[in-house]
Amino acid sequence: MRRQILSRYLTKMKQKKAQLALKTTNEMGSITIEAALVMPIFILFLFVFYLLLMTISAQMALQATAASSVQQISAHMHPIALMVNEVKDRTGSNTTIQYDNADEGWKKSVYDISEVLPSPMDSLVQEGLKGNWWPAANLAGTILGKDILDTMIQSQVTSPVLQKEKVELAYLQLPDLINYTDLNVTLALAYELPIKVPLLNEVITIREQAVQRVWIPDVRPSYYEINEEEDAYIYVLSLTPNPVKPGHKATLKVMTLPNTKISLEVIYKSGSSVAKHLGTVTSNDKGEAEWTWHVSGNTTVGTWNMNIKLPEKSYSVEHIFNVAKSK
Repeated sequence: MRRQILSRYLTKMKQKKAQLALKTTNEMGSITIEAALVMPIFILFLFVFYLLLMTISAQMALQATAASSVQQISAHMHPIALMVNEVKDRTGSNTTIQYDNADEGWKKSVYDISEVLPSPMDSLVQEGLKGNWWPAANLAGTILGKDILDTMIQSQVTSPVLQKEKVELAYLQLPDLINYTDLNVTLALAYELPIKVPLLNEVITIREQAVQRVWIPDVRPSYYEINEEEDAYIYVLSLTPNPVKPGHKATLKVMTLPNTKISLEVIYKSGSSVAKHLGTVTSNDKGEAEWTWHVSGNTTVGTWNMNIKLPEKSYSVEHIFNVAKSK
């Protein structure tokens, strides 16, 4: 009797153990199937998130590189503009830079000077002398853009996110140093991300552009309208500060005929300035005259004109000046 009871008990225990083992196996199989379905989607989500972060980081780094590169190029434009104006005076060219008619000794002197200039200004000057300079045109594919500025641009890459060799010059427009119609340096950089789009197998290319205005003070001389029947003159002695700062006072000093009425008109983008203390004043016994006025804080940054007149002599002078923000 006892043996039968013990045998039944052991049989029931074996059955329960078998059922428990089968249930555990089914549950483990269910977890494996769920993991097989969810894990690829989760991995794809992580990859897309990583790709998004990489794109944003590369875009920010590329924008910083473009900004620093365009500032580097703009910083070298002043001496180049001086040489361009000298060439224009010597060749008489007002539309394009032509150096064939220039004196050979003078061209050799400019080449000698350009060799001691820092990079890339030396190459910019030399390419300008060769005629490889076309304002208002895309120079990215030219010798000036590819062979000269590519190296300079890659040297501006400081972020570890970007690979220097993959940063390319996509667009380059240099300022018009002849007619002064556009004094902006426009530069665009392109960068291919090292990872392709999942499933589509396409390369992602990002592009960033930067524009910097070139400040060229006193490159173009003041323009004088002289009435030969009258003995009249106006000389601009100083303008402080130079460039003029929005929200600050500016002072212009000139030399003209003694005890003569002289007027000043400041012309901005929006029109003639209505600031106080502009207009007509009388020069002293030495011929000195000056104006001090407040420059509005809303004054547009750029290159503008001053019109200085001697009303009694029908004589006027146009003076070019710059307005720049305070650093």
